[in-house]
Amino acid sequence: MKIDAQNYERMRAWFARLARETIPAQLRTAENDPVKCLDQLAARWPAKARSGLATAIGDTIEATDGWPRDRVAAIDIELVHEGLPSLTAMRFQFSKTISRVVRCGSIKNEVEYYAVRNAAERAQDDQEPLWELLSEFEQRPAG
Repeated sequence: MKIDAQNYERMRAWFARLARETIPAQLRTAENDPVKCLDQLAARWPAKARSGLATAIGDTIEATDGWPRDRVAAIDIELVHEGLPSLTAMRFQFSKTISRVVRCGSIKNEVEYYAVRNAAERAQDDQEPLWELLSEFEQRPAG
């Protein structure tokens, strides 16, 4: 997902909310607070801030990979209640592997297969397109 001027504030708010969950408080000082640094960058170079925010969101999503389903479900509810995209939705949007597979319309190898399977299993929304890609891959002859 590309962050543009129209969705920057919403994505910034999402990142700020998840930073509280993924970055320990003792590591978030006034000097290195990621949202404050992002805001300083945005004041001078908005395009760089958007690019940096996309990277930061990707890193944040990666930091949540090991979260159990119940924690993801709980934060999804909180985020949606706050008017922000769910973590599950953001994982789907920002996953490079998933995006590439969806864009190409096929799974090429086992690495992509397991990435897509994890995304489909974690998602709470309808992920029928992912399940269809998985089924197509599973039906291919081995070799």
